[in-house]
Formats: sequence, structure tokens, C-alpha cells
Amino acid sequence: MGYLLKFLILEIRHRRFHIVYDYSKKKDFKVYKKGKLLKLCKKKWDMKNLDLSRDIYNSYYTVEKHGALLQVKDKTVPFGTSVTLLGDSSYLKSGEKVRIVRKIKKK
Repeated sequence: MGYLLKFLILEIRHRRFHIVYDYSKKKDFKVYKKGKLLKLCKKKWDMKNLDLSRDIYNSYYTVEKHGALLQVKDKTVPFGTSVTLLGDSSYLKSGEKVRIVRKIKKK
């Protein structure tokens, strides 16, 4: 039996949403805006890839692992996930909602 969980995700920066304590893979996420499924962008969003802010990327998003670090044996690994909507800053208006869905594997 599966469960549907709904909760609000904080917008930590303009068009960037942080999901804490998440160990999912990038491909496990789907993002919807106004009912339209957005596409996962393979590039990482950072200051080097500022072209991802152009209008042609309005239907794309990125998923990046970051947040706190988890100690595993002799190394640390990042956990937590950041979902960033790409495209022009006018693409997401104040008060608009984005739906982020994560696939959960059945045991």
C-alpha cells in the first residue's frame, strides 16, 4: 500500500526549493507548474551557467544534492535536495504554486 504525502516546501531563493533529509536520485523527481510537466535539465545551475536563466529554459528544472553532510564510514556525503526552476525571473510570479513529486519505491 502506498501513501500520498503533501507538505509545503520552502522557497529558499527565487525559484529554488529545498527538500531536507532526502536520499532520492535526480530522476525520481517530477516538477509541475500550472499542471504542465517540466523537463529535467542535465546541467548544474551555478554562476558559471547563467545562460540557464534565459527564456528558452522556462520549461526546465534542475535537481542538485546539497544541504547538510552525513557521516558514512570514513567519508561525508551530502543529503538534502535543491530543486531550481530555470528560465527568466518573470516566469514564476509571486504566490504561484509549483508541485514537486518524488517517486517512492515499493518494498
